[in-house]
Amino acid sequence: MNRQIERLSYSGMTTWHQCGYKFWLHYIEGLPGDPPSEATLVGTVVHEALESIFAPEATIQASLPEAAKRAWGNNQEAIDALGDVDIQSMKRNVLSSLSLLYSAWWGTDVEGVEVEVRFDAETPVGRTASFLGLVDMVERVGRGLYVHDAKTGKIPDERSRWFDEQIEAKLDQPALYAYALESQVGTEVEGYCLDYAHDGEFASFPGSRTDDAVRRFLVAWDQIMDAVEAETPPKPAPGPLCGWCLYVTICDAGRKEVEKRWALNKSVGPAKERLGLR
Repeated sequence: MNRQIERLSYSGMTTWHQCGYKFWLHYIEGLPGDPPSEATLVGTVVHEALESIFAPEATIQASLPEAAKRAWGNNQEAIDALGDVDIQSMKRNVLSSLSLLYSAWWGTDVEGVEVEVRFDAETPVGRTASFLGLVDMVERVGRGLYVHDAKTGKIPDERSRWFDEQIEAKLDQPALYAYALESQVGTEVEGYCLDYAHDGEFASFPGSRTDDAVRRFLVAWDQIMDAVEAETPPKPAPGPLCGWCLYVTICDAGRKEVEKRWALNKSVGPAKERLGLR
């Protein structure tokens, strides 16, 4: 039985843009999503540790090792489920990213961490679209606010020909957070940024405009609702990411894409095992 979309996150919007069929299988038909990966769990542990350090309501702020150990323990079951991974390497990645973000955020006037934000807005065709997100850190700057979104994944390469396009899409996340926060609390949000900490390096990418991100969100909402009301799943959008899609075994277009890439000796990720390629 198909589910209704009550609110949409940035993650959901991104999935829709990448492949509408994948979105449909997970968000509409309710198929299980991917279990947490090693990279995802590193990010989860770092975010939980940051929250325990920077939360304004914390009575006793934990040290970096204490915060990391506590957050690791909170996610031990999921980490154990990863199976054969280099645990020591994971722990080094956690401490490295945590240290970099701690250094970048130390001394800021923290208004809040892990702040839930929402907004409702009218779409181009008159529907009411609803957004839901969780802001990693809200900083108070003068009389206004500033949104920080922490990332522990690979830092976008500014030398890449695709950098502008990629960073614009990624900046949509804190832009939507900023718009929602300003709508919610009535205080001006002066800007936002993506704070990357990965492999011993730190980089921050700022932004200040929210209108384009909101427009893209509203357009995506209308597209999704059109598909839901028509009860018609979107066509798959096959590409390199099919090799990492959990649903490749039930998607003919995705399977064919992976088999084509495999024949060309290109990387196909976990799909090699899922499809039994030899």
